[in-house]
Amino acid sequence: WDRKIEKAIAKEIDYFVVLQSQVMSAKLESYFNKEIRLALERQNYFRPGVRFIIPVKIEDCPLLEELEHLQTIDLSKQENVTSLITALERDQERRKRK
Repeated sequence: WDRKIEKAIAKEIDYFVVLQSQVMSAKLESYFNKEIRLALERQNYFRPGVRFIIPVKIEDCPLLEELEHLQTIDLSKQENVTSLITALERDQERRKRK
């Protein structure tokens, strides 16, 4: 299972969306911490301005420290759903141009 997840994050997905919640923020040890580290490693290979990791808050909670430098989309408010769609569309346009 580990190898499949590592391969998917390293080569098979276009985006890594991190759904942040209070429960997730409270966990000190969990498999998602490993997944986030793998995604952060892959993010290093993208050019500036191209998103791979998209942090998304699904409720009011603190941001994960390792993702604070990335623009977060707050979906705890229904009206922000279009922000996620817009971010993905903008990034797809950037990827086509580069």
